[in-house]
Amino acid sequence: MSCENLWYVNGTTCDCPPGFGGSNCSQPACGGDIFQGSSRSLASGSPFANLTGCSCEQGWTGTGCNVCQSASACQSAFSNAGGSTASLAGAQAGQNNTVVCNAVPRVYTASQMSCEVINPSLQALFPLSSTLNILRTLNPSLTPLPNITGFGTNGSVYAQLFYSGVEQFYCTAGSCTQDLGSGDGSSNWNCQNLQCTCRAGTTFCGSGTVSLTSTIDGLSGTLGISCNPPAANAPPGAHSGSKTSLGGGVIAGLAVVGGLIALALLFLVFGWVSQRRARKAGPGATGRRGGVAVDWVDVSYFVAGDSSMRWLRRRRRDDLADQKVVLDGVSGRVAPGEMMAILGPSGAGKTTLIEILAGKHKSGHTTGVVSFPSSASALSPRVGFVPQQDILPPTLTVQEALLFAARLRLPEGIPDSEKQARVDDVMEKLGIAHLQRVRIGDGENAGSVAPDVLILDEPTSGLDSVSAAKVANVLHALAHDVDSPTAVIASIHQPSSQLYQTFDQILLLSHGRALYSGPGGFAPAEHFAAQGIAYKEGYNVADHLLDIASDPPVGLFQLSGHVRTESHDDPDPHNEGTRLYSSLMWLVACVLGVFCGGLYFHTGVTIAGFQSRVGCLFFLGALIAFSSLSALYNVVEIRPLFLRERSASYYSPTAWLLSRFFFDVLPLRIIPTIIVASITYWMAGLAHDAAHFFKFLFILVLYTLAMTLFNPPRVSLPQRRHRDPAQCAARAVPNDIRGVLRAPQRHPAGAALAAVALPAQEALSVNEVGSGLMIQDSLEGVPIDVSAALIMQTLFGFGVNNYYRDVLVLFAFIAGFGVVSLWWSGSRIATKDPQDSHTKFPPPSLLTEQTNMTSPSTRILDHIVHLTPPGTLDSTAAHFRALGFTVVPGGTHTDGLTANVLVVLGDGTYLELLAFTHAPEHYPTGTPERTKRDAHTWAPKRPGWIDFAFLGNDGAPSVAALINARAEAEGSGGGESARGALPFFCGDLTPRTWRVPLEPSENAQHANTARGIAHVRLLTGKEEFDALARQLTSVVGAPPLTSTPSEATWELEAQHLPGEKTTDASPQLVLSVAESHEEGEYVRARGAGIYEIAARVGKGQDGGVAVTPFGRIVWLPAA
Repeated sequence: MSCENLWYVNGTTCDCPPGFGGSNCSQPACGGDIFQGSSRSLASGSPFANLTGCSCEQGWTGTGCNVCQSASACQSAFSNAGGSTASLAGAQAGQNNTVVCNAVPRVYTASQMSCEVINPSLQALFPLSSTLNILRTLNPSLTPLPNITGFGTNGSVYAQLFYSGVEQFYCTAGSCTQDLGSGDGSSNWNCQNLQCTCRAGTTFCGSGTVSLTSTIDGLSGTLGISCNPPAANAPPGAHSGSKTSLGGGVIAGLAVVGGLIALALLFLVFGWVSQRRARKAGPGATGRRGGVAVDWVDVSYFVAGDSSMRWLRRRRRDDLADQKVVLDGVSGRVAPGEMMAILGPSGAGKTTLIEILAGKHKSGHTTGVVSFPSSASALSPRVGFVPQQDILPPTLTVQEALLFAARLRLPEGIPDSEKQARVDDVMEKLGIAHLQRVRIGDGENAGSVAPDVLILDEPTSGLDSVSAAKVANVLHALAHDVDSPTAVIASIHQPSSQLYQTFDQILLLSHGRALYSGPGGFAPAEHFAAQGIAYKEGYNVADHLLDIASDPPVGLFQLSGHVRTESHDDPDPHNEGTRLYSSLMWLVACVLGVFCGGLYFHTGVTIAGFQSRVGCLFFLGALIAFSSLSALYNVVEIRPLFLRERSASYYSPTAWLLSRFFFDVLPLRIIPTIIVASITYWMAGLAHDAAHFFKFLFILVLYTLAMTLFNPPRVSLPQRRHRDPAQCAARAVPNDIRGVLRAPQRHPAGAALAAVALPAQEALSVNEVGSGLMIQDSLEGVPIDVSAALIMQTLFGFGVNNYYRDVLVLFAFIAGFGVVSLWWSGSRIATKDPQDSHTKFPPPSLLTEQTNMTSPSTRILDHIVHLTPPGTLDSTAAHFRALGFTVVPGGTHTDGLTANVLVVLGDGTYLELLAFTHAPEHYPTGTPERTKRDAHTWAPKRPGWIDFAFLGNDGAPSVAALINARAEAEGSGGGESARGALPFFCGDLTPRTWRVPLEPSENAQHANTARGIAHVRLLTGKEEFDALARQLTSVVGAPPLTSTPSEATWELEAQHLPGEKTTDASPQLVLSVAESHEEGEYVRARGAGIYEIAARVGKGQDGGVAVTPFGRIVWLPAA
């Protein structure tokens, strides 16, 4: 007999330590107290006793209720146990009748301890509660009840660790000495000969994801136990008001936060004081309006001829040889009270000159002088600027928008009532006073909050003639205000005759040069008439000037004193930024790569280090997800242009989408991703070999493509919040974190692959672990050296063989998003406004479509066919015998081409192992035998599981009905069924009593205890899944028990043999979409078909997968 917990055999029984009982001391006590000894009730459970449901009596605590809490509890328990002076040899009367509960670290006789084990590394592997019981025995003969309250030899230690109420392992040590230290009440035990035993089959020792058996069983050497008095374990400052619970670093951090808050408050106070002073000062010092002229002399503007990386170079001011000229020596003047129009064809430089006069920052090189002379004050003038495409807040009314601008742009010294009066005055002059409560939606731009100089870029663009005239009249009135005349400059693209006549001054530009600058009206026409360019009577003067500027004679440039031979269009300022965008993206990618690599620099190989590695991979995925949002912005920005050009039949939507995709993806997605990933990979110290590095890059590139293709269709969504990049980012963060950090096994069926981030994160982690990464750490001083694959599976639930499956999933996302994007570009965006339609996608047909289920199928699984190569039937039979099956001889079929042997199972199903008797080459070409051989149903099949059959109700008629139901679901119009035809239904019309050798009964008894079929699993491609699911639903005659977009399961029945009726669950038919790399290769090589069968074996048998030469068998032990 052997006793658990390292205890002793006393004759034919085990003497158990305190708190344990049973025949082999393996059952812990459940409740009671330590004085009850063997009479205590014991915990139950199978295969291990569990203390979870046990509770302690009052005054007792700890796992197993062995630790006293009060002297009264000890005294009561001692008295109830019949304790007396006889318990201690040599005791005088009354000396052993009073029991004291020892609650200090020092041990006098024997001491029970119970504590909770708190260790982050251990809790990461085993998250439930762990407790440790320790019995320290100094002198067992002095305990109140020897051999009951104290066991073992002098100076011994016994300990047990419980996890979730189940004992996991136990340890003992001897030759212990007690050191009472310096008298502070502490007790230190130093022991020798440590020995531990792991209980096989417990969570720590084999049944969990990580087995610590070898580690625990290998523990030896010395053991130290240090116990401090309760006062020493109190938190700092608990006994003294002069101490603090905050560390120095926390105090410093709080000081910094307090300083920042104080600084922010100081700025608020400063701003409030400045505002009060400005309001008290009144408008006198800052309320000046008008009276400022605009004077510019010899203004020129150049942009670099080669824009590549010019922002990294520093040029000399006179290095203009290779620069393009946009403006060339333009001069002019506008006095207060005058209104100038800048005219010229497209590309003449109007917008550039307007922006230079308004003081806007330009990326090119500007020369010349712009001044604002005024005799009224030396203060800087207020220059109002209205861009051509003004962006107004769409949620505000017209009055609110103007008042908002007035309050921000006008000085604080102007009372708010005057600001409101000015807004009302502007609205009245524009004729939109009746729209003051209407939300913004009209194109009339109000360009006045009483500035000193007002500059406008094409203020009448997009307005009808009436609105344009209103704007011109307002500007004219503003410029010619008697009290405060204002200089107004506006570029006008194509003014009408009426609009032209409102301007006092005209500046005509052509190819960046001024052809005319002077009074308006007919003066320009007279000027050019004097140069030989006649004016046609009655012709619009503005059109006449634009005709001249479009193709000016060379003599006009010579008269102006500027002789330059080259001329250039005014470049779009957005193009300059676009040319640099990719370069800037690459630079940002380098910075992000260094930042991310520095954040995870040289991660270690501990458990925490592995978590950091996975965190690094997640951080990279998040960066890619956020950067892909710019693809959404690009499409939103370009959509109006696409609609215009598409309506003019410039190109097809597909060509537009593909060009946008390729020219956006390569420079702005793929290359930055590679840069960030490459820098981070080597800085973080990930797997140092080329193969894993390129597999790492491959996954990130696929993820980038998927996220990029995900964005374009969002433009057509009816809700604007789905298209806004900021809100997309806000929604993406929690979704991405939930999809990645939530363990896959906790997702609903099929939902784990719904998030693009999850397969990418899993593939990156599996690739890193696949390099042979080992975790080297210690748990409370116990060293561990395990494969990172175990930690990955435990913490994140990732499968170690899922890399290529995830690659396929990412490719599926790319293909799916690509198809949706092509559909979107060809229909939604090209023809409809996203606000006007709501596309409804039909749900999966498998879940909602009513399928014909009137077939008289019994759903009884009859047999499964396994094909082996020609002439190998005997060797295949021997292989199945080696797997533990009883193989029954069969025979040769009537056609003489095939032969079989059978494996009969107790649930009535059987396996038909079939092979052709000869290879095709055995028969001469052209002979009837060869023709018959080539036309056989099984001839094109590859070896493996190839078919299965149902059993009809009444023989041939029932089977024929099933065949017709299947054909109707296929849409083939009925007809006879051949073996092997999808969906794997074959009508075997031979009576079952002729096919199944029922006698002797040993035919259905197998050494591997196989007694039936648990499931038949079919694999197919995603494109064929719905069609096959509908066919199988028709054949089975019932809808699937469970159904997801990638898997459906039907319940079948079995025809049990006489005397073999079991309580096993019914067999199931499972149709799955190929997901892993191995499964995908199987479907590509063989087409849709049976991938594996599961055999139900006896209880206690080992599970697993057996791979036959041409098929898979899964062993499923019975519950």
